[in-house]
Amino acid sequence: MTIVHTPPATRPKWITRQSTKGIEGAGTRGNVKIFSSVIPLGLHAYFSCFRNVLRYGTRAVYRIGLNFTELTVAFRILRSYSLYLRVTFNTTPRSVSLPSDALREEALCLFRRKNALTTAERTKYETLLKEMDRRMGMYEDRVFMNANKLYADIVESDQFKDAHDREGMQEIADLVFFTGNKKTIDDCSTVEMAVSKALLHKSSEKSTTNQSVCVLAAMYQEQERLKPLSETLLGEDFLRKKIRQLRFLFDDVPNFEWSLVFVEDEPEPLDTRRSRTCDAIRSRLECMQSTGEIRAEDARRVHVLTYEDDLQEEIKMYKDPSYLEPQEFARLGVKAGAIHTGLRYLARVEGEQKQYKTPKFDVLMYTDCDTSVNLANSGILINALEGGACKALVGSRRTKNSTVIGKSKLRYMQSYVYNVLVRALLNVQITDTQVGCKVLLPEVVLRVHEEWKELSMAFDAELLRTVLKAGYEVREEGILWIDSDLDSKSADQALPMYNGVWNIFNRIPAHETDAIDLMREPEFSSVMRVATDEYFAFFVRHLKGSYDNITPVVFKEFTHWVENSVVAVFTGCADADDTYSVLKHGFSWMEDMLERRCVDFLMKHLIDIGVCDLIQLVKRNPRYWEVLVPMLFGTNDLISLLGTRECVSYYDFIHAARVRVPSELSFASWLADGARPPRSVQSRVSINGRERSERIATAKNSLSRRLSSATREVKVCVAFYFNMDRTTEAYVEKVLVEKMRALKEEFVVGIVWEVLLVDGRHAKTSGIESYMKKRLAENSVPGKVIGGFVEVPDNLNKDKGSALRYAMSETCDRVDFVGYADFSDKIDIREMLVLLNRTLQNEGITVGTRRSPRSAVSNKPIPMLLRSTALNVLVKTLFPRLFHLSDTQTGFKLFYSEAWKLLRESLLVDTTLAFDVEILQTAARLGLTVAEEPVDFMDASQNTSGFGEEEQLQGMFDACLRLRGEGPDTSISAPSAETSVRRASLLAGGAENVVYTLDDGSLVKIPHEVVAPFLMGFLRYVLFKDREVMNIHDRADGLVTTGLIGRLISSDRLRNYVPTLRAWTALNIFVMRIITSYEKKAFKSIGYEVSYKYGEGLIVPYRFVTTSCELVLEGEYRIFGPTDGVKQSVVVAETVKDRIARFISNSHQIAQDVCRVIADYALFLKRLWRRGLFDLDTNMLYDVGYYDGKLMVLDPGEMIDDLRLIDIETARLHVSTRYDYVELTILLQDVEHSEANKILHEYVSKMKEFLDEIEKDVKTVDTTQREFGRDVRERGAEHFELQFPTRFKPLRSPSVGRRDKYEGVFSSFRRSAYNYQYAYSPKGMPPIDVFETFEESPAEVPRKCDFLHVVGTTYDGTDEDCTSSVESGSVGPLWKLLKKSAAENENRVYVLDAGKATRSSLLKFGQANYSKGSVILQAKNKRPLYKHAASSAQKILERLRYKLDNDFVVLASSDDFTPLQNDSAQISRIVEYFTDSDQLVPAPGFYWCDLPDAGRRVLPMTKSDMVAYFKGETANVAMVAREVLRTAPFFEGALRNISPADMHKSVGYFVDLANLLLFEDTCETDKPTSTSYVLPWITGIVQQFIQSRAELTIGGTKTPFLMIFQQAFLQEFLVIFERNLSRYSWDTITWENLLCRAMKTDRFVWNKFDRPGCMSNGDWNSLFDELRALKYRYNINTDALQNGLRVYAEPWQNLDDPAALFRLICQRKLEFDERFFDSGTCNDRVVYVNTDEKIKIEVAKAGYAKSKLVADKSRNNVLVYNVQNVDLSSTIRVPPDHVLIEVSDNEATGQFSLYSTFFGEYDKKIVSDSMVYGYTLKDNEYVPDIELGKMSDFTRRFEEKDGVRDRAS
Repeated sequence: MTIVHTPPATRPKWITRQSTKGIEGAGTRGNVKIFSSVIPLGLHAYFSCFRNVLRYGTRAVYRIGLNFTELTVAFRILRSYSLYLRVTFNTTPRSVSLPSDALREEALCLFRRKNALTTAERTKYETLLKEMDRRMGMYEDRVFMNANKLYADIVESDQFKDAHDREGMQEIADLVFFTGNKKTIDDCSTVEMAVSKALLHKSSEKSTTNQSVCVLAAMYQEQERLKPLSETLLGEDFLRKKIRQLRFLFDDVPNFEWSLVFVEDEPEPLDTRRSRTCDAIRSRLECMQSTGEIRAEDARRVHVLTYEDDLQEEIKMYKDPSYLEPQEFARLGVKAGAIHTGLRYLARVEGEQKQYKTPKFDVLMYTDCDTSVNLANSGILINALEGGACKALVGSRRTKNSTVIGKSKLRYMQSYVYNVLVRALLNVQITDTQVGCKVLLPEVVLRVHEEWKELSMAFDAELLRTVLKAGYEVREEGILWIDSDLDSKSADQALPMYNGVWNIFNRIPAHETDAIDLMREPEFSSVMRVATDEYFAFFVRHLKGSYDNITPVVFKEFTHWVENSVVAVFTGCADADDTYSVLKHGFSWMEDMLERRCVDFLMKHLIDIGVCDLIQLVKRNPRYWEVLVPMLFGTNDLISLLGTRECVSYYDFIHAARVRVPSELSFASWLADGARPPRSVQSRVSINGRERSERIATAKNSLSRRLSSATREVKVCVAFYFNMDRTTEAYVEKVLVEKMRALKEEFVVGIVWEVLLVDGRHAKTSGIESYMKKRLAENSVPGKVIGGFVEVPDNLNKDKGSALRYAMSETCDRVDFVGYADFSDKIDIREMLVLLNRTLQNEGITVGTRRSPRSAVSNKPIPMLLRSTALNVLVKTLFPRLFHLSDTQTGFKLFYSEAWKLLRESLLVDTTLAFDVEILQTAARLGLTVAEEPVDFMDASQNTSGFGEEEQLQGMFDACLRLRGEGPDTSISAPSAETSVRRASLLAGGAENVVYTLDDGSLVKIPHEVVAPFLMGFLRYVLFKDREVMNIHDRADGLVTTGLIGRLISSDRLRNYVPTLRAWTALNIFVMRIITSYEKKAFKSIGYEVSYKYGEGLIVPYRFVTTSCELVLEGEYRIFGPTDGVKQSVVVAETVKDRIARFISNSHQIAQDVCRVIADYALFLKRLWRRGLFDLDTNMLYDVGYYDGKLMVLDPGEMIDDLRLIDIETARLHVSTRYDYVELTILLQDVEHSEANKILHEYVSKMKEFLDEIEKDVKTVDTTQREFGRDVRERGAEHFELQFPTRFKPLRSPSVGRRDKYEGVFSSFRRSAYNYQYAYSPKGMPPIDVFETFEESPAEVPRKCDFLHVVGTTYDGTDEDCTSSVESGSVGPLWKLLKKSAAENENRVYVLDAGKATRSSLLKFGQANYSKGSVILQAKNKRPLYKHAASSAQKILERLRYKLDNDFVVLASSDDFTPLQNDSAQISRIVEYFTDSDQLVPAPGFYWCDLPDAGRRVLPMTKSDMVAYFKGETANVAMVAREVLRTAPFFEGALRNISPADMHKSVGYFVDLANLLLFEDTCETDKPTSTSYVLPWITGIVQQFIQSRAELTIGGTKTPFLMIFQQAFLQEFLVIFERNLSRYSWDTITWENLLCRAMKTDRFVWNKFDRPGCMSNGDWNSLFDELRALKYRYNINTDALQNGLRVYAEPWQNLDDPAALFRLICQRKLEFDERFFDSGTCNDRVVYVNTDEKIKIEVAKAGYAKSKLVADKSRNNVLVYNVQNVDLSSTIRVPPDHVLIEVSDNEATGQFSLYSTFFGEYDKKIVSDSMVYGYTLKDNEYVPDIELGKMSDFTRRFEEKDGVRDRAS
């Protein structure tokens, strides 16, 4: 059959001539033929083709003859089409970010801590508000003034009379106002206001009658927004602003009047003293009128409506819900009720018999109370109503004329998802339904208001849907929208809004109603044309045939190929080149499809007959899909997967009815009578049984040989379960008798088979059991096959699993093997011989599998194959020990009897179809061998869906989760070599620690980052690296994750899984690690010290492990140090959750018993309070338990004794949303509703009662009268220190020299995230005696003029002759000095100290010079750092000048401490480096310090080195990946079955693939490539990984900054520098990135890494070419000889930050004094530098629980620098992790100031953001009670001499 089609005369607009270039005759190809020979190939051919392409790569592509020219044309056409869509449907809004406002940020920080502000902070907060309000007023006045002026210019312009729409007015405004620069936020507001008023002016000219416009807004607790900004940060002064905006729009515009109506949506308060927003608005109106802010006539235009006084009739109009009282209606509605009733009121739906407060309106508009929408812009929408064609308009944030300012990404994503749901489910094809700016005519409200039902925040979508359904056109106009999310009531309404959309969708009528709507559509004629097209019907018939040709065998082969390909990838057997070829030419196989006539038919003939109209119909109303699919395709097995109803296609229906002319009548007849009769069962397709026969024959021969010498018979029992009373005699003959016959035919001497029928029927009325017993007896042959019949007793479960377990348990004592098979003919019973042969070998279990490549599958429905695949993936994911099994659900298994006896004792209980999984998982945990053998599987019917097994599948899913949760996977035993080490068994995991049990009954708690450093490092410092740290005052808004989890587990869908998931310990630990890494609590683990001090009798006893210890954790030997935070604790009898669960299970008075537990808990909290303790985040159910019969806290990590950290109001608001409340609700889900409510009410009331009591106590002024801490005050703190029981033995210390395998891993992740590098110093730190014994002598002091100390412009030094001041920077500022030196051929040492010294923090202010090089390390000699650097550099220069004739310039860093002696070997290596080794090969012209092997092993600098690095052992990516994934429970099975060697090969595969895909070519232009957007992210991850691994490998990556130039080299370099680099690039280019990298890298790395953003690729490559040429001219290379001489092998340390200085002193002190650790806690250390160590320092933990910038476990370290004038009798209280310095205010009088700030191993940003504290002397104590702002601000003010020290003192 041939179908002829004439192509259209014209091509689509988007197909250009250029896009079809390269195809001869493209677009004019004549006739299109569809050959029927193509169709029978089906998708089988496509699977084969695709498989070959993936298997053979490019070779397959050429073999099948694909045309790449036409593929290129196809891509051109797609690009043209994409461009056409972008131009035609440009809906991209203009998004503008709000400019940073320092005042607002500072006020916002104070606002979040509003309940904990000091008096000074509150005063500052109020001052900030007033200043912000003043600035906002000035901004507002400016915008209105500019808008008025612009409006006047527009109206007066010549083009005004010809402009009638928004675009025309916009062009005029741009000509008048726009100057060519980028528009600011002010410009956007000004232009839109002016255009709006101009459009309204144009409308007024055309109007002959007065138009009355009403703006409606709903109010709910808007008192804060109503206030001006000067009173509260939430204030928007919206009433005044809205009136002003409306006055601007309507004043001086004739024929228009305005009104503003508010509807109160809050119920009347029970407390009459509390006012609502409506009362506040009335009061505010009177106030503004009396002060003259508004006119009297403006006040009269404002109306306030309430439910109880004005809107009761409008409430009664609801049909669903039926009438509610105003109070109840106000509680039920969420803004929707106010808008609905308000619109009805304003549209006068009730009629004229009602008395109205407001006039009659012609235009209605509703908005929000906030100021996100400027009402002055509503003239744009009102003008669009002109002419009456459009009667409903929507303001949109998503059209091309819209401008969105300040909207967060999270809210944008929520809005995007919501609008997608609205368009997909409700067919409301509007880009933005939720913006508070919609205009309706009253007639529209009168028409559609009766259909309004939705009272959630999704009401807009329903309203617009009713308007569209009524036949009205709804237009969108872009508006300017400014986010106002600080007090938004809708920000947390995302889930209710989604639920609202779903509720609306469920109320939409079924598709029969949509069919009637479809008939009314103008495109219905196209539908009929497609449905009756004979060519289309031909295609549909063959489409079904193609699907039928996808036999289960083909599908299984394809899935096996996919599975094998994945295995090959992860075992390193795949070829990256082949995969690359597939990915690069993945679409090339489609070219062959395009060449086939069927594709041409689809793309041409269907377009002609109107298929595009069908697409538009579905887009307009997605529910048309439910009518169009069965109408066009009928019901076949492919379409049935979509879930459509069964019916014949319209084409078949009219031909069967012999309808000649299709019509609406015949369509209606098809709707009514087109039901398809029950589908017939297709004949079975047989499979080739040759391989099966060979397997059986092989097994039979093997068994014969094994049993030939046996002394007795082997008895095998196979059970068959049936539960259908309707089983027929024919089925018994077909299945049972046939199986017994097959076993007799394949008889093996020595084997006796027992065929056991297991009767699991509930109803036994048919009598079929008599026939079964008869046939069993008749077909039994003694010594060969015997039959048996067993009935499951009525007192037992009769499900399949229980019945088979019962039957096999009853028979296993008298047979050697037991097994079971399905009571069907799907699997040949003779294959049991194969299983028996394998089970004889392993004496365990053998299962049959359908998923083996050697098994054949026929007739199994594709949907069932898909479900089976999904179930097997689930099993592999949940049960690691079953990962090696390809199929657990085939009903064909055999057990060694002794193995089944072990299983029989294991209490197997599952009653679902997952009972196989339970059996196999239990067997694996018992150590039994579980093997599998292939079996052939032939189903009864082919490609049939609708098996009614949805509930069974759900039951299997639930059972798998339950089995995994309640039956944890047994851990692997510990290595035998470590038998003497104590083993720790996993018990549970919390937010901070993993809890293990020890052999003596005690517990050990180990922090997550210590147990799993790779995973925690990856989560915290890679995946969530950019997450801000959560401070203690951010908890109300910051605990997003736990709040989300609380909502998830309380949902109906997940509630039933919570107990199961809770029991899965590994999953809980994994989830907690994700949560704690995401939240980054800064207050983690702050409570252990105070709990230890006051917790006796209230806190479960524990102790810190202050020495190194060794344990075996889940089979892995580990060593923990004293700083790891390991704690040993005791075990409680039960938790509160356990006790409540016990009461629920056993008690007859559940409510009474549980309420008593809650009351005890409330009393316990009060006891804690009296002790002076308060827990910030205790979970009543899991964190409190019973020890020695008393309630005690199990995890005191967030226990505090500082009242300033308690936010009682926030705690009170979240009582009913706390995690323990949600968990308690789930626990009570099976309890009677009234009792559960009583318990929950008791919990809430007790918690609020406790909070009320402590709030009253906190407000007590006299602290001695407070209940808080009364016990400690009365009895003394020494009575309450925790006493750990002596019966528990301490943990054992490890052998000398042993180290933990994970030592330093987590810290290396952290440092890599902050780009903090350790020094590479293989010989360790410099000797400490350099500081202690050094005295200046003429031989050691560098001569005054032989070095130059290069400092910044802020330097205030005194050595004028040796100092030169330049701009702050790196290469650029030094350029002029070096140019001068090169010109004069000076031999000079430059000590660089001109950087910003951000890392040095406060250290640079400790001396008068204010530079990092001026830091003095030892009080004895007062020698600054830069002189140490100058001395070493001078020795190098003198030796070079003595040995060589060349001139040299030496650059050294002032903060690198490199103490070199004259006879140092390092100096000799440098001299050797610059000595000519050969007359033909001159010495290099440039020296720098480098890592061994030029860093190739740890810091690859070329593309080839990088590929080798990631494949090599240094990176060891496979090990890192295993360590990251092994603690994720879902990957455990895969990791067990993939060896480290195979995983290493897999890493090599991925590296090669990434090399081909991501780094294919070096991009030397600025044109973005396909990887341009992902490369920065990948580059950051790669750099971070390399740094962390390098630190673990060689200890550090930083080398001394020491560069030595020959003068000739320097002169040429300076010329290149001047020619290629301009001033603006100086700040981003350092010496290392510019010069050292150019000497070492290739072009790939040069382009991909560290290119300054201010330089183009072309300029950057030109610079690289010149530097490389310079390198070759001066004989510089990275070979072993030169690089060996460049390695700095002497002890040194970089001292550019306080942490490095602290680390140096600590390490040196520990060498002399092992007691350097404080005896209190193992983390407290105080280091003195240039300070008398007799000064008393106390770590001030109270009030400074944790810096907001720190998210790691607390280390209470203090660095004291240059504190010399403090009285030794005084004490200085320093916050933890702070550096303290003394700054002289007046040397003559001895006045000084103390400052401190946070220090640690972090980046410059964190250091800059650290708070600086000033100290005051109170009661002989220096306390940090003055906040001086961020370090960056402090530095700026200090350097400007802005009186910081005077204010602080």
